[in-house]
Amino acid sequence: MKAALNWLGDKLAAWAKSLYVHTLWWYSILFSRTSVIIAFVLITIVVISSIIFHHVEHKSLFEAIYWAIITVTTVGYGDVVPTSFQGRLLALALALSGFAGLTAALSIATHFIVEKAIREREGELTVKGTRIMIVGSSSACAYIATHLIREVGKRGRIVWVTSYDTPEKYVIKAREASVVIVKGSLTEVDTYVRGGIETASDIVICGKNDKEGLSSLAVIRSLMGKSLYPPRLIFIAHTKRAEKLAYQEFGADVVVALDSLGYLFKESLTDPTAAMFLSALSEEHPRLVEVNLFKKGGLLLAKIANNVYVLGRKERLTAHELSDALSKKRKKKIYVVAKVFGLNEVVPLRPGDYLEPHDVAVAVEFED
Repeated sequence: MKAALNWLGDKLAAWAKSLYVHTLWWYSILFSRTSVIIAFVLITIVVISSIIFHHVEHKSLFEAIYWAIITVTTVGYGDVVPTSFQGRLLALALALSGFAGLTAALSIATHFIVEKAIREREGELTVKGTRIMIVGSSSACAYIATHLIREVGKRGRIVWVTSYDTPEKYVIKAREASVVIVKGSLTEVDTYVRGGIETASDIVICGKNDKEGLSSLAVIRSLMGKSLYPPRLIFIAHTKRAEKLAYQEFGADVVVALDSLGYLFKESLTDPTAAMFLSALSEEHPRLVEVNLFKKGGLLLAKIANNVYVLGRKERLTAHELSDALSKKRKKKIYVVAKVFGLNEVVPLRPGDYLEPHDVAVAVEFED
């Protein structure tokens, strides 16, 4: 029993070693022309050696190929061995050439891994699969990126596109939070292409000043011209003038004043109604209304100003359902976006959050 376990352990160890070698082998092949040439040479050596071994040792072709692969990867199970002088010479030549080839392939793979790590540290990678892109060189960008990574988690990649002169302490903080960093000129299209803008669903622009932010917004807008599904643009403005320019001239979807509404940015990325809420508050357009829910005679009612609307015999409604019901009743587009607690606390709502009788909600009403 002990001998059988030892044999099984040796087999598993040899298999694991072979798998590790082959993984690095194929990894290097995918990213280097030189390794492709090495792979071609090794495959040729294996094929020729298998044919020679098949004829010299009078083994089946399968056994010959099996022996050649095991030998060239330096695993050497020992279950198929050459017995003739010619076969042993062949094994010697194959082992030496295989060792040299694998060493070269592993060296190339190691070089690629190290080079990739250096490029990642310098922010020179080309990123694929970006979900949220943060653009700018301000400390606010680092704050936004690190907080969003907690919200999004593994559901999408967050990339911070920043300039080369961004303070390294902000970059390190974001990188430690698993935010991907891409560095370059914020006025060049290539920087955003490397950041994976083609797959981004949301772009937060948080320049160190309005000039940087607006110039980045202009470049991004030029890239989005031909996009069928453009990302939502959220602009963090330093001044009222920049708020107006970003919204009216560059068509930002959400404009947030840095000093007053920055704390709400997370909701705008995960909830469309919260994005409307931010835009409405920061631009003071359209109108905010208070919605009071209460029950009477078994009916759920909503009161807006002096008007009361019957919502039916329901115990509660989601924010989305209440938005639809009030939109039909008032014949205007209404989004229920927040719930009021006490005198000073307002909490943003998601579409699936429930509202019950005696709740007070905040809604954004759009004029026709």
